[in-house]
Amino acid sequence: MNNDSRIFSDETARALRSLLSGEASTRPFPSSISEKGEGGKFTPAGETLHHPGNTFICHIDPSCEFFAGLLAYQNDLKASRFADFYAFLEPSSFHMTIFCGVSGDPLGVDGWPEGYPRETDLEVFNRDFARRAAQLSCPDRFTVAAQGLQKLGTVDMEGAGPHDRAALRSARTALRALTGLHRDDFDRYRFHASLAYQHRWMTGADADAAIALANDLYQSHLADTGEIVLGPIEFCTFDTMQRFDRICIVGEGRG
Repeated sequence: MNNDSRIFSDETARALRSLLSGEASTRPFPSSISEKGEGGKFTPAGETLHHPGNTFICHIDPSCEFFAGLLAYQNDLKASRFADFYAFLEPSSFHMTIFCGVSGDPLGVDGWPEGYPRETDLEVFNRDFARRAAQLSCPDRFTVAAQGLQKLGTVDMEGAGPHDRAALRSARTALRALTGLHRDDFDRYRFHASLAYQHRWMTGADADAAIALANDLYQSHLADTGEIVLGPIEFCTFDTMQRFDRICIVGEGRG
């Protein structure tokens, strides 16, 4: 591999190696993975779990070059020897999250909106958030670009320029106020598109080889996709990570 074309610096590769192998983790499984009934999104065997909720996302247009690159990257990862470490998402679910809503089984594992009693049903949140979202003033398009990989199954995303980055952060701030969800990760949140969830730890040697493969796949399929237009923001509900159903488009009730 040509070092000049690496998407991972030595420091980033070391941190990613630790993330993939779990060497710095006290958890038996990677993030979002649990046995049934323990709040995860997938089991340690890679089975999809019931994990209901709502969220504000921009679906990725299936006709665009970026979507084709994501699909090619995912297919090559599926065909690799590392496929058994991952639960792969349906391409129809490919999206970039703008702001996470309330979710989980039990509901609220990722935060609870202000002003609602703990016994509140998901349908109440869906109804209330949808009513407010339809009236929210918000951009209907965002121009973004892929920035590399957060994990092997997660593409790092950001606004393509200062105006776009400011628009994304402004939209998150408006949606935080709309939902009453004050998340601990608000300021450090990194936009991304997920293709797969790692469901078991790798050895250090496997992690090193997987990082090298991911670099090559990213360079082949995603490095040259350029600017990507996303939008509008969709308020969606879901039962699992495999499908996101639109309730409304943010701002569709204005005017």
